[in-house]
Amino acid sequence: MKLILTWLLMIGSIVAFGQPPSDSLSKDERFSKYLAQNVRFPQEAMRQGILAKVYGGFRIDEQGNVQDVVILNPEKIGYGFEEVVTRVLRKMPVQRPVYAGTYAAVFDFGFSSGPNNSNTKLIAGKLPSEFLGQREIVSEVVIIGVEGFR
Repeated sequence: MKLILTWLLMIGSIVAFGQPPSDSLSKDERFSKYLAQNVRFPQEAMRQGILAKVYGGFRIDEQGNVQDVVILNPEKIGYGFEEVVTRVLRKMPVQRPVYAGTYAAVFDFGFSSGPNNSNTKLIAGKLPSEFLGQREIVSEVVIIGVEGFR
């Protein structure tokens, strides 16, 4: 009986969400889709051709609520990058309680040019581990701006 109930719950989850639930936030399609759909390149930065890599830290509590959103970069970047990342992380919908933990998401703001946008400029490098602490890096979101935007 338990096996049948478990099977029905799994099928229900697949039907409701289109995929079996993941036990890892970094593999959760809803999480990745939310970030991809809600992060926008700050217009002032795009106008000035500014690239940035922003590390956003956050915690998911035992109820799945997003808490303690911080920017982990050691120096302020400006141009609205920190505000965009903070807003998106703070407005993140409630997550599955199984994801309780501390995380970092990487937001890579770059530009593409050339035929079919074949030449992409991004900032290389990683944040030193002392700024990440015990956070798990869960996602790298690449946001491409339009070079020459005015």
